[in-house]
Amino acid sequence: MGEAYEFKVNRAGRNGMSYVLSSQGVSRASRYRSRIVPWERIRTLWTLKNSFILFYSDTGYWILPEDQIPAAARAFLLSKVQEVGIRTKSLG
Repeated sequence: MGEAYEFKVNRAGRNGMSYVLSSQGVSRASRYRSRIVPWERIRTLWTLKNSFILFYSDTGYWILPEDQIPAAARAFLLSKVQEVGIRTKSLG
């Protein structure tokens, strides 16, 4: 599988979501379901002042607060975005 970076995103009043960034794609798991999106299916990465938004379809996206992503996982995310050729948009 190669490199993989796992981290958890917590939101007030909700159970946390576990994310794994790997050479295969981005996966997200909650208490009830999980999903993996291959890098090639990710359409756009928006970078905001304090977070990233990964769009994987016209209406599907995941918000990743920057302060909850370990530095190594953040670097891996940005390198895969560049490697695969995912569009980026900086909004902050």
